[in-house]
Amino acid sequence: MRLYPWVPRRLWQQIFFIILCLVIVPLVILGSLLINTSQKAIEETVSRDLKQIVLHATGEVLKEYEGAYRALDATASILGVLHADAWRQETAVVQLALKDPALRHICSVDLQGHPLACSDLGGPVAPQMTIDWNCAADQERCVSQVRIAPDHVPVIDMTVPVRRYGQIEGVLTAQYSLRGIWDVVDQIQFGPQSRAILIDQYGRFLAHPDKKEVLKNDMFHDPQVIDDLQQGKNETRVVLDPQGQKWIIAYSPIASLHWGLIVAQPYTKAFSVVGLMHYHSWILIIFSICAAALIAFVIAQWMSQPMNEMISATRRLAQGDLSVSLPIHRRDEIGRLKFAFNHMIAKLKKAREVERLSIVGKSAASIAHELKNSLVLVKSFVQLIPQRYKDKAFVLEASETITRELDGWNTMLRNIMDFAREQMKLNLAPVNINALVEEITLLTKLRAEEHHVAFHVQTTEVLPLIQADEARLKQVLVNLIANAFEATPRGGEIFVRTFTEGQVAGFEVTNTGTSIIPEDLAKIFDPFFTTKDTGLGLGLAISRDIVHRHGGRLEAWSEKEKPTVFRVLLPVYVIENSKRGVHDLREDRRSG
Repeated sequence: MRLYPWVPRRLWQQIFFIILCLVIVPLVILGSLLINTSQKAIEETVSRDLKQIVLHATGEVLKEYEGAYRALDATASILGVLHADAWRQETAVVQLALKDPALRHICSVDLQGHPLACSDLGGPVAPQMTIDWNCAADQERCVSQVRIAPDHVPVIDMTVPVRRYGQIEGVLTAQYSLRGIWDVVDQIQFGPQSRAILIDQYGRFLAHPDKKEVLKNDMFHDPQVIDDLQQGKNETRVVLDPQGQKWIIAYSPIASLHWGLIVAQPYTKAFSVVGLMHYHSWILIIFSICAAALIAFVIAQWMSQPMNEMISATRRLAQGDLSVSLPIHRRDEIGRLKFAFNHMIAKLKKAREVERLSIVGKSAASIAHELKNSLVLVKSFVQLIPQRYKDKAFVLEASETITRELDGWNTMLRNIMDFAREQMKLNLAPVNINALVEEITLLTKLRAEEHHVAFHVQTTEVLPLIQADEARLKQVLVNLIANAFEATPRGGEIFVRTFTEGQVAGFEVTNTGTSIIPEDLAKIFDPFFTTKDTGLGLGLAISRDIVHRHGGRLEAWSEKEKPTVFRVLLPVYVIENSKRGVHDLREDRRSG
């Protein structure tokens, strides 16, 4: 079981994952910060520009109003000079009406309220007009509240004093139509779907792109904006209209008239460049991430290539191939590692030569010892044949003895050859362990009866196939059973059982004979180690080598007054992996 399942298994994947994290995480964080910073900068710029626009627009509105007032005030000054000449006063008033159409119902009125001259050619003062005499006497100008005239146009009453030699002789009053201011407000354009709105101190619309809103005497819906205007604030805000559309607005008061001018633009239109910037920024970030991933992949492959070479060379070394050598083209840590590996191979070659010489010496000594006793016995029978060739019982015993000794020589030499062979060729194929065990145990039951030993076989019903050389596995099983017979006294028991555990399957041989002492248990798989009087001590060494070449393990347990167990574990054969090598199966089992 892997300690950290979320960590990639292969080295190049780990390098790729690390490089990708080190590049992508800072890139995404940096990109997000830059996008947010740019968005705030754009929002501040838009807000500042809107403030400048509304300030300039209020100046234009005030300029339009001041123009009408200055014309009215100039006419009042003329009337002060022409006070005694009614005809000339009327001419001046009519000229003012013709010159500035926004001024309507212009009348010169004396202090008793009698009209002296009117732009309506002698008509009376319009009933809608009211004159605040106190205001006219105390101030230079008087302006009434906005009201809707009978022709549905918002108007205000403007009154200025008429002075003669510094004394107020009357007033000049007129209705000022806001239609001219409508034109000024409608000309305020600063972006797609933008609009400008003029309101009075109560929030009523005085100028609006939709004139019906003015004629209906409708109100601006946001009280916070009206409060800010009354307090003389020039601000920007984001508001929702009655339809739920989001707008960004800027507003500024016209203090002398107690009016306020509002410029507004749909939020999406005002900040369309922000959305475009986000789109382009994320495209750039994604492109950078893809480029970083490609570069990380190339770097990971380049960095892991020497490791793959090392793994391949190590596998060949594990198979006993000492001819492997790694090319060295670099002087960094990888180059030094390859150099150390090649140096280790060279030492292993020397150690193999020493081991071979040692094996040859041990083999020669063992063979000499075995052959010496056997040859003495054979020589005795051969020397007696000329004298006792007519003795049938002797001849039969001699032939059996000589044949048995020759078979022993053959077995001994075959074991020596198997152990000395560096490359054991395996004919791999799917093998059913149950069938193999049943085949061997059929031939063993007769021997069990001869030795008066109880022999038991237990097979698992559902046992997966393994990839193995069937003949070599039979050799291992026969060797383990033979050792069990030699270690089990009369009346003892031998058990052969097959099993499966996860991704491994195998068999075990158990006997109730004499246990193996711990000192010997640690050496039973060493070549030429034996506690018997006969044999070379190669059976278990050869068996373990065969099992290891199959990618498995051969284990042994033995405790005092408990059965001795030899267990063989082999990787399960998988169909889709059938073309893979045995060592790949072993690597999968270990990493899993």
